[in-house]
Amino acid sequence: MSRALAAVALTCLLALSAAGCGSSHKVAKPPAPKPVAKPAPKPAPFAALESCLEAHGYAVTPESPGDVATAPARFQFTSVWNVVNPSRVTFALTFSRDLTGAKQAAVWTRETNKKMGRSVVAAPVVRIGLIDVLWTATPGFVNTNDVYGCIRKHA
Repeated sequence: MSRALAAVALTCLLALSAAGCGSSHKVAKPPAPKPVAKPAPKPAPFAALESCLEAHGYAVTPESPGDVATAPARFQFTSVWNVVNPSRVTFALTFSRDLTGAKQAAVWTRETNKKMGRSVVAAPVVRIGLIDVLWTATPGFVNTNDVYGCIRKHA
């Protein structure tokens, strides 16, 4: 019986060894977490307005935040752009945080123009919502049509 018992034990040992060698047991890894989709970057404020102006031939140069911060706080400017077209028509666009700031900026600019030029400066100031258009000279029809059209459409 001892020989039979030894043979059975040996057979079991060989069977266990063979089973262990043929397939290594791998621990299942949890699935990798799906990457969280980052929200798409927000387009710059008034990017569509800038594109419209550029499509009409205007070059837009935003003022630095430091320069914008030098304006009186009551105007609540969020941005100021210097704009010029190939025929050298120039103007500035000011963007205010609220309607009160935009109104105050327009009134102040008109009064300053009158004082500086003693009515010689023919530089209209036009407010469209929160945006003031500060012309450096009387604009022609094409310029006003292009600029005001872009502002009304994209602002």
